[in-house]
Amino acid sequence: MKRNRRSTKNLPLEVNENLTRLGEFLRWGRKSRNISIREMAVRLMVSPATVVNIEKGAPSTSVGTIFRAIYLLGLGQRFAHIMDPAFDSTGLRNMKALMEGKRVRKSVKHSDWGDLDF
Repeated sequence: MKRNRRSTKNLPLEVNENLTRLGEFLRWGRKSRNISIREMAVRLMVSPATVVNIEKGAPSTSVGTIFRAIYLLGLGQRFAHIMDPAFDSTGLRNMKALMEGKRVRKSVKHSDWGDLDF
């Protein structure tokens, strides 16, 4: 059965650039630790092709696999702020407004993202 890759097509340029930068960073991390692609694949329990895709910034690579690579390379602290609500100024502003009983306006959809209504 063919996989539906619609969600990885037409991503905003900034998303593609950040995925590429993340892949380059993970490649640097792997090489600086003298870990081969094959060894990295064994440690991650994936194919060598998946490691190459991670390092290319392929948007179809699972988030779980990417985070396992980050953990394996000991780079988790570099990404801790992504999961810290203190760095989400919009979310904090909305939560403050909700706590004060104010109505919060829904975010506007980005026109390049298409219909991402979950």
